[in-house]
Amino acid sequence: MTLLYNGGYLQDDQATIASLGIRPYATIVVLGDQVLNEQAQQTASGNEEEVGCLSRIQKVMDQSQTWEKRISTLEQGDIQDKDEVLYLSEMLMRALITLDGVVCPSSFTTARQQRRDVVHLCQSLLDRVDSLKSSYQDGKKENGIDELA
Repeated sequence: MTLLYNGGYLQDDQATIASLGIRPYATIVVLGDQVLNEQAQQTASGNEEEVGCLSRIQKVMDQSQTWEKRISTLEQGDIQDKDEVLYLSEMLMRALITLDGVVCPSSFTTARQQRRDVVHLCQSLLDRVDSLKSSYQDGKKENGIDELA
């Protein structure tokens, strides 16, 4: 969900209405997807908030699958691009931080299980990237070239 006021997006979730300069009778536009009853019923809790958690988790899952393909490509060939390895490492760390920000109450069993699965996927991908980093560093050490940061 995103809030739009006076032509700009409200970024600070913790700010008060007064600190944002919003006056009485102002118009605030709420942007977001409406949860369908069918979507909510597919979750164990039947709660619309769980659907929101699931959609945030699914975005990370979709990104992770893309990164998995890139990691597989790097594992098959000679690691030429150290920046690609560093990029993947950074993106996987960001994905884990994003997943840490998804708070799933204990009643959201479907979302909690999916979050757990995606965290395990990201961690295993990060292990593979770390292995690529070490093999790159080992190859560079043998050749007397600077290490990967």
